[in-house]
Amino acid sequence: MGELRDVQGVREDQLAGGFFPLLILLVAFLLVAPLLDGSAAGRITLTFLFYVAMLVAIRASVRRRIVLSLVFVVSAFAWVTFAFDQFFDIPALEVASRILNPTLLFVTALAVLAGIIRVERVTMNTVFGALCVYFLIALFWAFIFFQTERIDPGSFTFPDGPHQRLSDFVYFAFVTQTTLGFGDIAPVSDYARSFAMMAAFLGQVYLVVTVARMVSLQVAYSGRVAGTSIFPPPADEAAPEGTASEGRASGERPQDSEDRNELDES
Repeated sequence: MGELRDVQGVREDQLAGGFFPLLILLVAFLLVAPLLDGSAAGRITLTFLFYVAMLVAIRASVRRRIVLSLVFVVSAFAWVTFAFDQFFDIPALEVASRILNPTLLFVTALAVLAGIIRVERVTMNTVFGALCVYFLIALFWAFIFFQTERIDPGSFTFPDGPHQRLSDFVYFAFVTQTTLGFGDIAPVSDYARSFAMMAAFLGQVYLVVTVARMVSLQVAYSGRVAGTSIFPPPADEAAPEGTASEGRASGERPQDSEDRNELDES
């Protein structure tokens, strides 16, 4: 019974932080996006899921209630403006949605990244948080690509004609960020190409830096737990018994011991 409680305690410690529910929400968003992106009601539902994920991300990474309240207000306002724009086609609301969505994604990704950088040891929650940041970065670029196509139609070429669905650009963002580059969707305009290059570059940089950071944290934590060091001992600590070690025990410096030995020989 005690071993079972220990296992449960370790599991709770590994998952403490709240990034696992966020990862589930982001994966669910990606899976249902192609299904809900074909109608106004579906897009409103998809946007609601998106803002819920943003709130969960902020709650898991920022402990200040005022920040969470501010994000809740901004998310609610952005969702309402998007819903009104879908039914009434108001240009001003569309502009507000274009600005708020990428901005909220950028802030959320930074908040989650700051949350996983602050940790001193790697847990499953840290790994889930790193995956969430990777998803959020790709979604950020998806919104950038989507808005680029809305502002400048024809910025991207599609195999079956022009598209303006967010799910298509989510797919393109992940393909670009992972440097797969299938080629079915291609950037054509100057801005689209520049954004695509930045997405591919930053995606690879994030992976390299994050993996290196986690490995170094895990090695350092394992060394502290085992009471060992990854650095070699100083030269005087490696000296034979009866020389430097005896000098340290008696409070003498190594040079004083050598001088005393020369006087004894003479």
